[in-house]
Amino acid sequence: MAVACSMVKQPKKELKFQVSNDTNMFSLQFFCEIQDKKLCSKAKSSFEEAGRIITSTLILNSPIIINATFRNMEDPEVLGAAAPLRLMPMKDDDGIERLYPQALVKQFQLNSHPEFAPFDIIADFNSLVPYWFEGDPPITKKQIGFLELIIHELIHGLGFTSAWDDYFNEIPEAATPEIIGLTTEPGITDLNATMVFQGFQERAFDKYLIFLPNNKTSTSYANELNKFPNGSTFKNVDDFVNKFTASPQYLHTLNSTSALLENILADIIRYIPLSSLNEFLSKIYASLLATFRKLRLNCILYIASKLIDNINNGTREDIGLHILYVLLSITKAKSMTE
Repeated sequence: MAVACSMVKQPKKELKFQVSNDTNMFSLQFFCEIQDKKLCSKAKSSFEEAGRIITSTLILNSPIIINATFRNMEDPEVLGAAAPLRLMPMKDDDGIERLYPQALVKQFQLNSHPEFAPFDIIADFNSLVPYWFEGDPPITKKQIGFLELIIHELIHGLGFTSAWDDYFNEIPEAATPEIIGLTTEPGITDLNATMVFQGFQERAFDKYLIFLPNNKTSTSYANELNKFPNGSTFKNVDDFVNKFTASPQYLHTLNSTSALLENILADIIRYIPLSSLNEFLSKIYASLLATFRKLRLNCILYIASKLIDNINNGTREDIGLHILYVLLSITKAKSMTE
């Protein structure tokens, strides 16, 4: 979450850490809410090892505090996650203000900075998942390596995420960055209150996102979206949503999102060898179906028709059948819910 914090002044410290295999710049506050003490110990050790591995890879000069919980989440399909506790608006070197995670802001050692929260990264993981821990017998197909998972999620906690998402539609169809004051602020409860639009805002690493095949930056798309009148006042959130989704800026991002999806699926066809493509599609069929179900049917029909047009007669006929089967499944699911 992003918050407007009061500014504090702090003398800059010249911190130079001698990094060794045992150095850990991550300070762990670990809470285990299950009775299995051995499992608790394994989970805690994995967090500590993940901290050492990331410390040996990155140049860090200020300790990063993790608040981690290991608990029963009731659903064994849910792994858990880690994220920045607080995001802070900072002016980047290209003059654009983006949201930086507190953990990275601390590394700047600024003389004046937003007030920090008591910890930098919040992590919450499910004890019901069949994890594999270092030192266990050989991993099985049904297990998930806990150390690798923790490293992955802590990187998200360091800000390696994107602000781009669909904040307007229950079924995603168009992506935008964070909406300042709406998606960036915690605890907004009065959706009927007057709303002032303050613009769209990317996160730190969005600066490096490039859209193919035109090589346009995500920031260029954000700049286009920010042509929607900044400072405009709306009766409430619904009024803002209705007027923005009727704007040329929304149409622009809608078309850009459709083009991006088309390119992603076209790359699956283009870069995977013919001999293994059908096997690949079979393996990821469930994931494809779950993803497609989140998107509007007409968008997927358009993308699939473009892909099928590029299938060579005979050699890729099965691929087209796979895609059509997915579409039929979506159509059936859609008709059952309407």
